[in-house]
Amino acid sequence: MAEPVPYDEKELILRVADGDQQAFRMLYDQYVQHVYGIALQLMKSPDLSQDLTQEIFVRVWIKRAILPEVEQFRPWLNTITRNLARDYLRKKVIAPEYEPYLLGFFADLSPSAEEELAHRQLQQVMKEAIDQLSPQLKTAF
Repeated sequence: MAEPVPYDEKELILRVADGDQQAFRMLYDQYVQHVYGIALQLMKSPDLSQDLTQEIFVRVWIKRAILPEVEQFRPWLNTITRNLARDYLRKKVIAPEYEPYLLGFFADLSPSAEEELAHRQLQQVMKEAIDQLSPQLKTAF
């Protein structure tokens, strides 16, 4: 449930859009825990979530000129949070140092036709060898 807002949020957003740093600080104080909570849920790391939270508010400040067009600030902020988290995770997944792991993870593990044939031939040879054992050795084997 949203905490009560001790100010007119729309007015505050308009002040931020005009470059009012004090208004931005009030907006930050109001939403920082909310954004951090979403980031932590998505990133599963307190350090990464803290970094992402800071990046989100930097983006809000940079994009402050579009704030007057934002009808509902909280959902807009939620969307920015989810998008930046996805972008970060996407970049991490396609980072070069993770390539060998990912290639191995997604490699086709089904045997090739040659491997399957070799496996069947090996099974046949083993079956023939077992059949040649004495009944007592077969039981032990």
